Amino acid sequence: MTSDSEEEDLNLDDVDSEDLSDDENDFKVPEESKISKTLSAKTTRTVVILVLILLFLLELCSIDTWVETDIVHQAAIGNMAFLYGLKKPFYSDYLKSIDHFIKLTHDKKAIDYPLVYLKCVQSAEYSTKVSVREWEPKLSTLRKSEFTAVTSKTVDGLEFTAAYSQKTYAQTEAFINICKTLFIVMVLGVASIQFTKDATELVLDPLERMIEKVKLIAKNPLAAATDEIDQAGVMSFMNKEEKVLDSKE
Repeated sequence: MTSDSEEEDLNLDDVDSEDLSDDENDFKVPEESKISKTLSAKTTRTVVILVLILLFLLELCSIDTWVETDIVHQAAIGNMAFLYGLKKPFYSDYLKSIDHFIKLTHDKKAIDYPLVYLKCVQSAEYSTKVSVREWEPKLSTLRKSEFTAVTSKTVDGLEFTAAYSQKTYAQTEAFINICKTLFIVMVLGVASIQFTKDATELVLDPLERMIEKVKLIAKNPLAAATDEIDQAGVMSFMNKEEKVLDSKE
């Protein structure tokens, strides 16, 4: 008896599996509608254009595109410390390097990062006394983000310091960031309008016209056989007016 019941169970399992396989073969995935295809194509096109615009924007709004970022102050202060460490035989060369460094970096019109503070040995004769020179704008008038200080030590342990203004860099970067934000807002706004327009034209407007026609037929079933059905409701009237304007153009 036990073997018969097991065989029946196996047969039932076989039947169930066959039924399931038949059901799977009968099931067909519905085809995508024309509206769905059109809406997907338009959405994909808009997204691709949006991404390309943003990629170009990021490169265009890079601070390196508009401001020189090759800063010589660190190399110059290191060279000065090295020449000073060579003692008296090269002290004249050390003083010349200071003059050359100041001429190249303290004029705000000639460089984006003007020298505003210099702490080093500046006496005419060889000395170990460090002195300070400052130029406008003073460090006390600059915010921390508007200047940068670089230091270098000599073999004797003296510390040379130079500080340069980054005010032009900070202002340019802030302006670029504002422009970038405004442009991104504009692009996203245009994209949102385009998405809404596509959804309205392909989905919402046809639904509104269909609802208006259904209401008209519910009130007057005979209207389905007349031209009145094509002029039903506000949406159909607007659609007709648009066609008339297009034909005149």
